[in-house]
Amino acid sequence: MSVIACDEGQLGGCSDENPIACVCEDCDPAGGCDATEDCVCPDCHVDGFCSDPDNCNENGLCDPYNEGCACIDCEDHPQCAGFEPPQLVCDVGAIDGGCSDGNVETCVCEDCDPGGGCGLSEDCICNDCDFDDFCSNNCDNNGECDPYNEGCACGDCVLHPFC
Repeated sequence: MSVIACDEGQLGGCSDENPIACVCEDCDPAGGCDATEDCVCPDCHVDGFCSDPDNCNENGLCDPYNEGCACIDCEDHPQCAGFEPPQLVCDVGAIDGGCSDGNVETCVCEDCDPGGGCGLSEDCICNDCDFDDFCSNNCDNNGECDPYNEGCACGDCVLHPFC
């Protein structure tokens, strides 16, 4: 079982500490996730930063502001109840639905073109599409990665093998 930071009295440097809810900056019920909310807040469960495993420090102590429910340190946090990690579209069998060249084994829709640039025949999870405006700003945040329409900046796709 992980140790929640507020259980140990270790929340510090927070502008809106709430030890009862065990959050550092609190959760905004209005929706969306921004820098004024903790990563464990329900609105942040599929946020690109909060759901990125690279942001987990895995020290056995949950840091609710910087680590999300995808981190093993925070899996027992009260705000993480009911958390479901994002799934790749190919995990739920939907990749072949709208793809002309779906590949369930690599979880890509149209594949990646090593020639450079992000073209319409490439998935958003391809390296060439990392900074493409459409791919970076077209996040559904519905818990499933759509590799053709959502890029690695999207919380749904952050766990994709190509990201």
